[in-house]
Amino acid sequence: MRILMTTSAADGVWGYTAELARELDRLGHQVVLASLGGTLSDAQRGEIGDLERVTLHESDYPLDADDDETLASAAEWLEALQRATRCDIVHCNDYGPLQREWSVPTLLVAHGCRYAKWRVAHPKDAGTQWQRYRERVAAALRNARHVVAPTNAVLRELEESYADAGLHARASVIYKGVDSVRWTVGQERERLFVLGVGPLADEGKNLQCLAAAAETLPCPVLIAAAGRPERGRAPRAILLKRLPRSRLAVYYRRARVLAHPARYEPFGLTVLEAALSGCALVLGDIATLRELWGPAAVFVEPTDREALHDAIVTLLRRPDELAEFGRRARRHALRYSARAMALSYVRRYESLLTPSSSAAAQ
Repeated sequence: MRILMTTSAADGVWGYTAELARELDRLGHQVVLASLGGTLSDAQRGEIGDLERVTLHESDYPLDADDDETLASAAEWLEALQRATRCDIVHCNDYGPLQREWSVPTLLVAHGCRYAKWRVAHPKDAGTQWQRYRERVAAALRNARHVVAPTNAVLRELEESYADAGLHARASVIYKGVDSVRWTVGQERERLFVLGVGPLADEGKNLQCLAAAAETLPCPVLIAAAGRPERGRAPRAILLKRLPRSRLAVYYRRARVLAHPARYEPFGLTVLEAALSGCALVLGDIATLRELWGPAAVFVEPTDREALHDAIVTLLRRPDELAEFGRRARRHALRYSARAMALSYVRRYESLLTPSSSAAAQ
């Protein structure tokens, strides 16, 4: 089978597509990765450089273009690539390419909704400025032969927000996964620090709350991929630049706690990678993270800085409990494997390629 799969340099989408492409390669399938939204780093290219059946094509088209002309040009580039590589199926990881129907079966992975994320921080605002974005999302959901969501909570959200897209008969949930062999439990936890991963400016990931809690925590707080903070907003937290996944793995192995007080998180590959590395998890109490990590994490109200502080301090003061939550997180994380994810996608691809694909996709 030949699969044309869109990707981007964004950490979450890239990590997911790299893991999936690697497993599909192992299963004997050809994968054509088409990158949108910015240049990939050398480290990202290196993650797939040894894969025999995976080829990479990069473009300068923006990932979330606002104008129809750019969206059309990006779709035309992808369609030409599909014809040239004779791919059997198109796997889209963003909404842009599906503003019209394709001549080959299309699968759309709805990694999240920027409007839904915005509404978390602005619940009383009707958000009329998002009308065009919502129209594009709705069009993509309608045009896709099948839609995959990363959690049941995200699927419910899409069905409610885009009720006229008719998702009920054309949607399913496939959990993301990673290769546990490449994310190992560290023996280097000689330093006592708390780790967060994500931009401080991202209201959904809510790491400003962790930066604020760092003011009174009894140990260092490191935030990777933090970006530039507003003046005075993170004076005590140690802010790290964006790191390649191989380097970030070193921090996972050394951190005692991964704090992710998210207000909006469709899946959270960072949480999975940290859990496989043996970090105890302190997470925002939201539907997606509860669904994924219910028995294996400590949950806090995302906007409650004191609750986040107290949960972390309680774990740090109880070494046995801290170690147990790290072991629990690792055991629970093993269910989210890259192989299980890839096999689920292969079954979905095959159902879309059968003559009765419309019925099989249900």
